[in-house]
Amino acid sequence: MEQRFKREVLTRLSTALTANGLKLVDDALTLVLSRYELNEKSTEVIIYTGDIPLEIKSFLVSKSMKGLAKSSLEHYKRILNNFSCNVNKDIKSITANDIRLYLWTYEKTRNVGKSALDDQRRVLNSFFKWLVRENIIDKNPMLQIDPIKFEKSLREPLTKLELEQMRSVCETFREKALLELLYSTGCRVSELIGLNRQDIDYPNSRVKVLGKGSKERYCFLNAKAQLSIKKFLIKWLNTWRVATFTL
Repeated sequence: MEQRFKREVLTRLSTALTANGLKLVDDALTLVLSRYELNEKSTEVIIYTGDIPLEIKSFLVSKSMKGLAKSSLEHYKRILNNFSCNVNKDIKSITANDIRLYLWTYEKTRNVGKSALDDQRRVLNSFFKWLVRENIIDKNPMLQIDPIKFEKSLREPLTKLELEQMRSVCETFREKALLELLYSTGCRVSELIGLNRQDIDYPNSRVKVLGKGSKERYCFLNAKAQLSIKKFLIKWLNTWRVATFTL
């Protein structure tokens, strides 16, 4: 009962608090509830959670509290919401056959590859494992669903000609800096968007990026990338000065 109470409270606060704020509330509830015994009223209480079932919303809140990136949360949300809408059953009564039928239908109707299909399976597996851990369901139907095998192909690097072709279509200092930074570091676009000037360590030819799970790491920055970034920043600074002086 205590765990259910905490889930409902955290779910209701999820839109108003950050992940750190939710963790503080979670800790406070754990401490306070240890001194009380909860009993649910017999009167039915309706919880409005929109189109997303409460269990899915609570699962996403728990993932957010663990630091899952916003883009990953949206990915989980899309998959689980689509699953819930198509299966159209109470989550506690979903069977392994329901999941198999969903995956088979998804593959046929969406015409997706095995890799994309296994991505669906992995998200569902994470969700149902959480349901068992939270004592929402007794048995995990995903234990009967085997991983979907697929061939992992190595990504081929750009050839020198392909790289020069991409450089030749860059028209601004900004475009050149973005291209060289992505090519040199191999970072994700989402990681690049979050970069600040102070993250660039020119003396050590590296840049600090914030990856999945809010984990920081350093990426190599070659000379061409450093030069392109400096040219862009000089151009940007001069433009800002002109605009400020004009105002």
